[in-house]
Amino acid sequence: FFSPDGTPERAYFLMGVNDALALWEGARGITGTPLQSNANWAWANQNLKPAMGFSPMHFWDEGNAGVSAGEVNATNVSAVTPPWMHYYFLAILGIGKEKGFLTSGNLSWLSVLVNSQFIEPQFDPHLGAAYAMPIKKKDGTYFQSWTEIQQNGFTPAQIDSTKTTYGQSNYYPILETCAAAYTANESGGAAAWTWLNTNARPKGAFAGEDLPWNVTPRSGATVPLPGL
Repeated sequence: FFSPDGTPERAYFLMGVNDALALWEGARGITGTPLQSNANWAWANQNLKPAMGFSPMHFWDEGNAGVSAGEVNATNVSAVTPPWMHYYFLAILGIGKEKGFLTSGNLSWLSVLVNSQFIEPQFDPHLGAAYAMPIKKKDGTYFQSWTEIQQNGFTPAQIDSTKTTYGQSNYYPILETCAAAYTANESGGAAAWTWLNTNARPKGAFAGEDLPWNVTPRSGATVPLPGL
């Protein structure tokens, strides 16, 4: 973004960014974007798709087997993934879009992770602040809904603990709220932002290192890269 226009360095960096974005889009079968014509899209679409595909809730990865009984219901869970790392990534994709990079395809795909939490009436959105999120059942298949994750992936005590400490002893709700600022213009984003802005954002002290996460939704416009 800061490289001078017309320099080989800038062209090289931009090529690297677009190649990475195309690989991610191809692996997830994201179509209709300018990067679908990038050769890396077709290669990833053929070679990088997980055998089981991706979770219906659009977790970025397939999870890992580091299941802790203190974090999830280990009796029912075989793999977990950290939702807060997804929130970091969503913010980066959103910032990239604002600066004119072609992140929209990946941003829209991953926005489902946040926004879909607020369309299932039986799911308690406080669980979006969990340190580890159950992604696979004991048989190795994906959980199919947020409600199923809540009912089978956590114990009642773990759910109560997450709700009790929400916005108090951890900053994961603030990370999700920051991510929601960048998914607010995606499908279901208005409901996600409204809930998090009401229930999570007011609890953030936003002092010191927490200040950068005090982000609100933008207009949704994409600013062209300088010189393009």
